[in-house]
This record gives sequence, C-alpha cells and structure tokens, in this order.
Amino acid sequence: MIAWSHSVLESFETCPWRHYLVKVSKEVDDPPGEAMSRGRQVHRCFEDRIKQHVDLPGSLAKHEPIVKRLETLAIGGKMEAETQMALDQNYRPVKWFGRGPNAPWVRAITDVSVFKKTKAFVGDWKTGKRKSESTQLKLSAVVMFATHPWLEEIRNSFIWLDEANPKLRLTVETYHRDESAAIWREFLPRVARLEAAHANNQWPKRPSGLCKRHCPVPRAKCEHSGA
Repeated sequence: MIAWSHSVLESFETCPWRHYLVKVSKEVDDPPGEAMSRGRQVHRCFEDRIKQHVDLPGSLAKHEPIVKRLETLAIGGKMEAETQMALDQNYRPVKWFGRGPNAPWVRAITDVSVFKKTKAFVGDWKTGKRKSESTQLKLSAVVMFATHPWLEEIRNSFIWLDEANPKLRLTVETYHRDESAAIWREFLPRVARLEAAHANNQWPKRPSGLCKRHCPVPRAKCEHSGA
C-alpha cells in the first residue's frame, strides 16, 4: 500500500514519469525553487506566530490582523497550526508515520484550524498567484471529518497572502459531513490510477508546457525535458 496526498496525486497526474523519478525511485533530485522556499518560510512564520506567539517578521507583519481575527474566532473553542492527519484504507485515523496494519493510506495537513463545537474554520496560507482549483480543500475537509467525528460543518479556505484586493483574499468552500461519501468517490478513481502505476510499474511520460523550464528530469532520461 502506498500513502497518497493531494500533492502526490497532483505530481503523478502532471507527469507519471517525472513523479516516478523524483518521488518513487528518487534518482532525480528536485530542489525547491525560490517560490517554494518562500512558501515554506511563510508557513513556518505563521506556525510560530500561532503556536509560540512570535511576532510575524518583516513584510508578513501586515498579516497580523488575519491571525488576530482567527484568535477572536477561536474564543470559546480551540485554534491549531499545522495539524497532521492520516487515515487507513477504512477511513480510520492512524499515526502520520504508522506502520504495518496502522500505516497511512492518505495524509493531509491543515495550516490553521479553529474548532468550535460542531464547526471548524480551516485556512491554508497561499503565496503567489490566486488560483481557482479547490480539490485540496475537499480532501482536507473529508480527512478532517474522519479524524474529528464531532464536526458537522467545515469552512475550508485558501488565504491568498499576496492578493492586494481584500475582497479576493479568501477562497472559501463549505462542506458538510453528509457530503463525505460523494467527495471520496471523486478521489478514488484518481487514487486507483496511482496505485495501478505502482502495482504494474508503468509510468508513462506526459509532455506539457512544463517540460521546457520546470522539469528537473535530465534530457538523458526524457526526450521531452527542455523541449
């Protein structure tokens, strides 16, 4: 059994061959670029702000009102940062690095979560250009429903830190527990294709516009790289 996540599915579907070389055989290194490195640093700063009450540094200080609004929302409830969640194939919670029969089948992380009775507000810090794709929100919501059985409603959001227009700073989707089965059905065919690739050791190349400048695979291993 393999453990998957939104990022694993996204990597596989972008190009199975690249995914194999980078994530499975690990014979090709894919060091983080400038944008990813910045994103990781931003996440660490917000985690420190929420867990240790350390001031947001430098240009991130302007986002302090966002954190304060979340802290106000959490009054009477609980606020968490970087919550790791994992489920087995029966949708039962397991440890992040569980082994054997308790090995994870799917993993998800939420950047900031506010819990109040049967409801939760979840935020994912995003840097860079605003996008409309929201399957990541769906996945983290259904995993959270499984790991937090008392929740009935989750408002799941992307918080676009680089967006100048305050009205566009949030992408919010609301999910309810009774939607879980339908959402899982959306993911299962995608997961089945990933699992089949592992089982059959079949990793087709999928050339796209990303091949020219955004692929770490050397030309010797793929004729599309740099093309």
